[in-house]
Amino acid sequence: ADFKVEVVQIISHTAARFPGTMSAAITSQMIPLLRDHEHLSGPIAAIVVQASMGDSATAAAGGGDTGGDATEGDAAATARATTTTPANNGLAAELLGEIGHFEEQDSSGIRNLGHFVMELAQQSPACMLSNVRTVLPLLNNGDADAHSMRSSVCSALGSVITAFKDEDFGPTRTEGATSDARAKTLDTFLSVLYERKHDVSGYVRS
Repeated sequence: ADFKVEVVQIISHTAARFPGTMSAAITSQMIPLLRDHEHLSGPIAAIVVQASMGDSATAAAGGGDTGGDATEGDAAATARATTTTPANNGLAAELLGEIGHFEEQDSSGIRNLGHFVMELAQQSPACMLSNVRTVLPLLNNGDADAHSMRSSVCSALGSVITAFKDEDFGPTRTEGATSDARAKTLDTFLSVLYERKHDVSGYVRS
């Protein structure tokens, strides 16, 4: 378990420190892993979340130069950061962008990629909110084999909607918008989910 934590911290720290080219390189390696191995959705989502939080995630996890254990205050700050504005959205944007343009023919590959979308939203609704314009078009894929991806996007939206219970979550914080804009954003997401009752797949409608 400790080894896995260290690997997550190393990769996420690298992505946060060297965005752009490094994020693209990491993404090119992660997409095949996500496609072929369902059990990697959680660990890779953890990497993306820590990378989006920048150096604060490493410090709160007890890493970095301090070498100390995380305090309760650090843990609380880390948990709260997952529902507020990401400090570095590069790796999340790269991965979700690739998934949005990925032409996968195998149903298991689609399902596994969908699990990552769902897992990322559960671990960090802020990452999903920042990239929602990339993810929502996945709902327009009406192929029968893509119902698992549409279901995952609906679940991801559900995690984002739930996070709106936090007053610091939403466009009021991320974009300096008004409370009316925050309410409008929430209503838009609710409407998108409501429209899924007309989905061609019973799995998605349920």
